[in-house]
Amino acid sequence: MKTINLRGHHLLCMLNWKGVGYTPAFTANYNRIIDELKTSAVRIKIVAGKDDICAPLTPETYDGYHCDDSEILTRDQAALDDINAQLNLSLCVSSEFELSEYYLNTMREKFQAGTVRAACAACSWHDFCSDIAADNFKDTKL
Repeated sequence: MKTINLRGHHLLCMLNWKGVGYTPAFTANYNRIIDELKTSAVRIKIVAGKDDICAPLTPETYDGYHCDDSEILTRDQAALDDINAQLNLSLCVSSEFELSEYYLNTMREKFQAGTVRAACAACSWHDFCSDIAADNFKDTKL
């Protein structure tokens, strides 16, 4: 079974993924990961810092590179705290789990309700994702 490494806040970001990203390489990579999550038996491993989604981004390839910034690490933990509380989980760095339909649907429901959004407060994508959730995740890829 394949393992995909994800940082905490990407568990929320993937709910809203429509194929719009930072660079063409980032977008293509994210689309590939979403396809794997949809079509394969895949485990997700929670990692600290840069993950498989961030892989194409470096300070040299993206002027707004922020994957290693401390506020992003704080965002990761806030996302995990909310997800754990709302889904009765105990995810932390190095945890592995399978993204079931139940977890995916429950995270969407909680995201729409705003109960797993503390990590999103200072995110530049906040309004974009809020609009997607308000539109019932229409046209998202996952």
